[in-house]
Amino acid sequence: MFHLKEANDIKKSLFQLDKKHTGYIGESIDLAKELGISAVNINRKSVLDYFHFHRAYKTNYELSCLQQAQKMAIAGHHAASEAFYQGASEFDINVSYFQARGQRDIDVPYSNIIALNENYSVLHYTKLKYQPPKKMYSFLIDAGAEYQGYAADITRTYAAKNNDEFANLINGLDSKQQILIDTIKTGIRYTEYHQQMHQHIASLLLDHGIICNISIETMIEKGLTTPFFPYSLGHLLGLKVHDVGGLMQDETGESLAAPECYPFLTFHLDLTTWYSINY
Repeated sequence: MFHLKEANDIKKSLFQLDKKHTGYIGESIDLAKELGISAVNINRKSVLDYFHFHRAYKTNYELSCLQQAQKMAIAGHHAASEAFYQGASEFDINVSYFQARGQRDIDVPYSNIIALNENYSVLHYTKLKYQPPKKMYSFLIDAGAEYQGYAADITRTYAAKNNDEFANLINGLDSKQQILIDTIKTGIRYTEYHQQMHQHIASLLLDHGIICNISIETMIEKGLTTPFFPYSLGHLLGLKVHDVGGLMQDETGESLAAPECYPFLTFHLDLTTWYSINY
């Protein structure tokens, strides 16, 4: 172990080592080569696979950091929803989010998505209009926080009126999601819960008359729920918002192939106590 006062001091320390047994993980490839580290030991796959596999399993310290990040994000989300109901613009809602947390926009793991009305139909919308729309219909926020490098990733949708059809649809989806979360157990393949969520969404679409005269099973078979549920139920959360290791079966990097019906899933292993997953 070397104690460095400045990053460049690493050169003096590494020159004393046998480079055959020295590895480098990072993005400064040219610097690693300059230090005399062999190309085969720069971001070596076997080393990365080992770390990525174990990063999926969170320690108590990591879980504590993740919990703190969620608390910070929740404070911002409450302030943002209040600003929305007061008629604020996207820009001002975003400001309210950061003021509540006492942080700046460089202190989050990703750029906030603050979308009013039809703007939430744009994937990863980050324009932030300075003026509010003439009439408010809805508000989508996807905003996180970071604590000691560990991320929060929270998305919510609000209706301007609490008693209209869209509000009922949001409440219905939230209810379906909570029902599913209450059934989650360790040892069950994550994909099973993803499939169950498709069933819940199909039921919701039928209940609200968005799709009619078809069974839940047929609706899913024909892919009619996919446009309403294009992504997965959730993903691993950690040092990265979409953390690594979600497909790895062991330390060698052996991956479990995604199911043919859901090829985009980045996580579909059997659930364990030490996974941190956002839903």
